Amino acid sequence: MGQIKNEWHDTATILQLFGNHVSTARGKYAEFVEEGVAQGRKHELTGGGLIRSVGGWQELGGLRRC
Repeated sequence: MGQIKNEWHDTATILQLFGNHVSTARGKYAEFVEEGVAQGRKHELTGGGLIRSVGGWQELGGLRRC
């Protein structure tokens, strides 16, 4: 964490969600990420894009114009 600098990556804003001191916040952030990884892959958070946004293939089929 914090090894690579990118303009679009605002670590300070994210870390302040986890604590007032950088070292504490980094530790809590790492725990947060580990807990998420332990939950495994979640269907609602993977793939799909347009298909998922309209409610799936069945819903998309209903929107087709003949």
